[in-house]
Amino acid sequence: MAPIRWPHPGGATLGLVGVWVVGMLVAVFVPAVVVPPTSTQAETGPVLVAFGFTLVGAAIMVAAGWLLHRRHDEPLAWAVGVVPGLTVVIGGIIMVATKLAVS
Repeated sequence: MAPIRWPHPGGATLGLVGVWVVGMLVAVFVPAVVVPPTSTQAETGPVLVAFGFTLVGAAIMVAAGWLLHRRHDEPLAWAVGVVPGLTVVIGGIIMVATKLAVS
């Protein structure tokens, strides 16, 4: 009986997954540093900067998913970039709406 040979991802694939992780960090953790999650209200400038980082991180995640899709011709790789990217953008919109709430 032949041994089972499990597939191993190449270096470029692991690199793109790493880029996706960096995008997630930029989209989630950098805005949390700019505008702390515990603050109930913040000034407009920092909130917009935090939302900008969210958009940049989401774009990095979508681009990494698209490149993985192009590399492997796998539609799920595209979904791995788009779905979390949209989710993070929606979370950023919610953050902007709650931090800039007028009292």
